Amino acid sequence: IDKDCNLPYIIFKTVEGKERRMYYPPEKLGQKVIKNVLRDQAPTSPHLYIKGNHKVNAGDIVIDAGVCEGNFALKYVDICSKMYLFESNPKWAEPLKRTFKDYRGKAEFIPRYVSNITKDASITIDDALPDLRGENIFLKMDIESAEPFALQGAKRILTNNHVRASICTYHRQDDIVRVKSILQKYGFKTSTSEGYMVFIYDPNIFDTADFRKAIVYAEN
Repeated sequence: IDKDCNLPYIIFKTVEGKERRMYYPPEKLGQKVIKNVLRDQAPTSPHLYIKGNHKVNAGDIVIDAGVCEGNFALKYVDICSKMYLFESNPKWAEPLKRTFKDYRGKAEFIPRYVSNITKDASITIDDALPDLRGENIFLKMDIESAEPFALQGAKRILTNNHVRASICTYHRQDDIVRVKSILQKYGFKTSTSEGYMVFIYDPNIFDTADFRKAIVYAEN
């Protein structure tokens, strides 16, 4: 625990092997989290954001929609040129600020819901980011079934730049169809992660009883 802020943390390694503190909300104190964090992105995980050449390259701009504890963003923060962190859950606000405190100016925290409209607590990616053109961008998105709406609100960024994207599709039964359709309309080639997930938190899962692809990979 960090005595300066009374927040628990773990030691997390970046892609370059550097050790950084990853902070958690106070209610996580005493819980074992490191194995789950690492297992989420293990090579055999169906929830794998990075696969082969589909990865974050040095100098990329990273958009992380649905940061949560920051295990994806923190891994690549040293090699990217800029990072936009979207996380609407207020419990993660202070932990994320602590985790990325050494990256002020490089990692920009946006505490709003990502959507297809900008209103009140929601914002589109196109409205949140500058008018980027011709940039190399990696987009990771895990936002509790709002992915299709968020992609609709990111048309300018997605079509005016060189983008690799990893978009979650396991929250609802038909999300994979919606996500692929939107990305293909934008001119992206798509593929899916290996393996399947059963998302037990879907209130309809006992009716659908379906196995789901967790990630759609896309490149334009």
